[in-house]
Amino acid sequence: IGGFGVVGQVDGTSAGWAGVRAVAENGAHALITDGPSLFNVDGQDFDMQVRGLTDANLFYGDAGNDRIGIGTASPTAKLYVRIHNSITGTQDRYVIRSYLLHGSGTGTSNLRGAYLEAKSNSHSGTNNIYGSYGRAEQQQGGGIGGNNPAGSVYGQYGHGYFNGNNTSGNGTPTSVLYGVYGKGEFEVNSTGGTMSPTTTIYGVYGDGVYTVTAGSTTPTVTTHGVYGKATGTTAGTQTAIGGYFTATGADNNYAGIFDQGNVGIGTTTPSEKLDVVGNVEFSGSLEPGALPGTTGEVLMSQGAGTAPIWGPAMLNPGSTTAYGKFYTGAFTLPGNTILTLTITDANCVAGSSISCSWTGSVPWSNAQKANVTIENVETETGQFVITIINSNPAVGWTGMQIAYVAFY
Repeated sequence: IGGFGVVGQVDGTSAGWAGVRAVAENGAHALITDGPSLFNVDGQDFDMQVRGLTDANLFYGDAGNDRIGIGTASPTAKLYVRIHNSITGTQDRYVIRSYLLHGSGTGTSNLRGAYLEAKSNSHSGTNNIYGSYGRAEQQQGGGIGGNNPAGSVYGQYGHGYFNGNNTSGNGTPTSVLYGVYGKGEFEVNSTGGTMSPTTTIYGVYGDGVYTVTAGSTTPTVTTHGVYGKATGTTAGTQTAIGGYFTATGADNNYAGIFDQGNVGIGTTTPSEKLDVVGNVEFSGSLEPGALPGTTGEVLMSQGAGTAPIWGPAMLNPGSTTAYGKFYTGAFTLPGNTILTLTITDANCVAGSSISCSWTGSVPWSNAQKANVTIENVETETGQFVITIINSNPAVGWTGMQIAYVAFY
């Protein structure tokens, strides 16, 4: 048994009639309630409408579809919010805005301006579940927004902000700021049976798409699936990381996979699959063709577009500090002479190795050739000495030169 303070009933055959109507003027209240209020008590298809000054559907309850509309009498979702009026000039307009303030004090707080959760339980079909899904659209046309709209369109935009305006006292804040934070988590509890899931999990997923569906266009478009930028100042000690990727704990861990296009480090116009402007530091092996090579092997180019290969090994590499090919310069070799050439070489030490040969075609005959020999090479600190014997009795030559390869 219930009681009613006010009861009104109308059959609706006469326009403008209401079961209960209250009118207030000059700042008075048309309706004041002090206690719980219940609308549509019998759960029938009776809609509820609250009108605003310029919005006829400031709040609309669609009882037949169990939906709430703000700015619309035809909500298409459980909560549908729409701003009707066009925006002109420079304005900040929000469809939904929340403000949550944490006052002074200590402790650990999790403050959420907005928290959205989508959950599916015991479903055997195909699930696309979005905790938060954002779509921002800019339309171009003579009747919508003019013909030349400009600006930025964000499906989702996040801004992590710390205001360190400290006018008195000392502070040592420790904060982690996320413009956008995403976590993809899949949990399996298979104590009552066997589960063999096939799942792709994204902490953050970005898809930048530009499409021309009809007509001709000559756009200038830069499309980012995910874009990260870190900016610091010179104050204090800072580390700015434009993008950080880590993958651990799985059978196959990939911190990053770049499927198409070129990757640039230190450049915005990479010309190769990986284009690095700057120094590259290795802490592991270089493995062309998935081959790390063996100790002492030298990497050999196979030409443009072909992976290099590992060539012959340099044995006992610790005994050689440098090597190169050089020339003695022109000299005269007199007849019937033992000639000693002393070559100054700052790299040479007693343990160096020198191999010599004549440069170009030698001017002597085969008979004379048998009487000319490079007899000996001695390595010393800062120089080496070549001994040449010409046994031809009356024949000498000018403009002779020796090429040598030295291993220091």
